Amino acid sequence: MKRLLDVLHPFFIALSPVLFLYAYNVEQVLVGDTLISALIVLALAIIVLGLFSAIFRDLRKGALAASFFLILFFSYGHLFALKELYSIRLRYLIGGAVLLFSLGLFFIATTRRDLRVLARSATVFAVFLILFSVLQITAFKIKSAYFSSRYGSSDNIKVVGNGGGPDIYYIMLDGYASSWSLREVYKYDNTPFLNALRDRGFFVVSKSRSNYPNTTFSLPSMLNMDYVENLTSDGLITKESYNYRDLIYNNAALKFLLAKGYTYIHVGSWWDPTRSNPHASVNINKGYMPEFVSTLYKSVAFGPLNIKLFDTRREQYDRIYYQLDQLRNIPRRPESTFTFVHFNISPYVFDENGGFLVFKQGDDTRFESLLEKYPQQVAFFNREVLKLIDHIRETSGGDYVIILQSDHGSRVFPEEGKTSVDELEDLDIKERLRNLSAVYLPKKDSKDLYESMTNVNMLRVVFNNIFGTNYEILPDRSYINVPSDHYKFVDVTERAKYED
Repeated sequence: MKRLLDVLHPFFIALSPVLFLYAYNVEQVLVGDTLISALIVLALAIIVLGLFSAIFRDLRKGALAASFFLILFFSYGHLFALKELYSIRLRYLIGGAVLLFSLGLFFIATTRRDLRVLARSATVFAVFLILFSVLQITAFKIKSAYFSSRYGSSDNIKVVGNGGGPDIYYIMLDGYASSWSLREVYKYDNTPFLNALRDRGFFVVSKSRSNYPNTTFSLPSMLNMDYVENLTSDGLITKESYNYRDLIYNNAALKFLLAKGYTYIHVGSWWDPTRSNPHASVNINKGYMPEFVSTLYKSVAFGPLNIKLFDTRREQYDRIYYQLDQLRNIPRRPESTFTFVHFNISPYVFDENGGFLVFKQGDDTRFESLLEKYPQQVAFFNREVLKLIDHIRETSGGDYVIILQSDHGSRVFPEEGKTSVDELEDLDIKERLRNLSAVYLPKKDSKDLYESMTNVNMLRVVFNNIFGTNYEILPDRSYINVPSDHYKFVDVTERAKYED
């Protein structure tokens, strides 16, 4: 038993970054993705332990060398960040890591000391790292289970009947800025695109605002047709009480349409909560590396060096073309369909002609470069969305509804060093919250449509128009997170709304 304690630490050290990352993002990460990562790092620990034990011909020394290697392996990604922060040359970082590792191996190989105390101390240290994360995860799960038991969003969705109705396409362009923001921030005139939508019969909400500045709050609000404080028990918005993945999977609009007999087609993104939907008859996606696995990969040695092994930008480029291609098959389906597609504007991967956008090193985070690249991606989406709309018009066998909406603005301005909403500039707030919103309805005389409608009311208006429901139009409010607290909101409607 004591001998076993001398060699367990490599496995605990390998697991600790996985559990730490999971604990830090527990409200966002699927357990399955964590298990995959855990199995991978445990396999790595076995390989490394076997290799060094063979080299030293001593299991205890092999375990110490393996743990030392794993600590450096999983720390390198954080050290790599110093290169960007302090402009340290990469070869110096690599050289320092190699020198430190070599000195450690030299000590393990040449020491004549009894290493039992060091080995058991390493095990105790590694167990402490594991327990720290496990306690955080357990506390979150207990609290979230309490709230989930009081909130019924996870009720099973049941399809009722084979009803009919116009096909509904909900095209969500994540982070697509308003015409105002494109003009004032990016110096890009989006008027031709908006006029092209109007020429095709769309009502363009010229003074549209999102209700929240990020997808985790905006999208659940849009699909559930309500403000997020009304979607949790007792109006609490906390990490434990607010389950945005559940609110997206089991949203009110989907329940309503499935009860009407619609077939749900989900065209997913790289973002885990919209990658797929368990209630969809058809899930469409291409090329997927879980965000958790990708984040963990970037934190290890060789991740920053060999990032092209998992080129998420190229994967995104291919995915969007795949999404567009698959969407063209839907209008030919004979049944009534509800299609939700999540197009991620970020990362920027398209030039204005639809080619792959190549960044020079460092340009993908440089503010001036983003101001230049963002309009190119917008121009690409403008062209492709219009082509998709024309295809639906030409091939659809009956009435259809198209909702074209962004969940928030482009949010290009950094907020580092800011702790309160008062420190945010009005330009920043407007750029985050003013968004794109347009809708095509079979009936052209809907009195519910109005120029300052916010996202939360879009589906209410659509359902009232095509199904004769009586959804109340909610007050159009806009909120923004306190920079120091992701779950605390301040009403900034007056600062975000358009001037008359």
